[in-house]
Amino acid sequence: MITGYFLIYSKKPAKLRKLIYEGIFYAVIVILLVVIAYFAGFRYRYISLTDVEKTLFRSVFIVYDCYWFFAAYLVLCFIIPGITYFFNKYDQKEQLIIMVLFWVFGYGANIFCGGSYAGVFKAVFFFMLGGYIRIV
Repeated sequence: MITGYFLIYSKKPAKLRKLIYEGIFYAVIVILLVVIAYFAGFRYRYISLTDVEKTLFRSVFIVYDCYWFFAAYLVLCFIIPGITYFFNKYDQKEQLIIMVLFWVFGYGANIFCGGSYAGVFKAVFFFMLGGYIRIV
């Protein structure tokens, strides 16, 4: 919502390179801490070394299901200029209808599609909600 509040009038795309580098940096830091804890003897009985390896692979390549929030935010940053262009063309009543549709599709995607696209729909919905709050 904060992103939508501040970027609803923006026509420039977000700085994606910095965002990607930050996501990879923090993913690697967390994985290194987990690996260090694993080899130091802090083991949870349901986590094996292969689980740690899979997580490391997913974090470095930012797979959607592992870091769903970051991936949804990254996709949102790609489409912000288009969202702001179309969202600002409509009046407040039409904007509210568009937000309701995104809310329905965002939570409907969770139910019917297993949530694979729900993060992006929810990100777009909350972006528009933040922008709507600023406009109103």
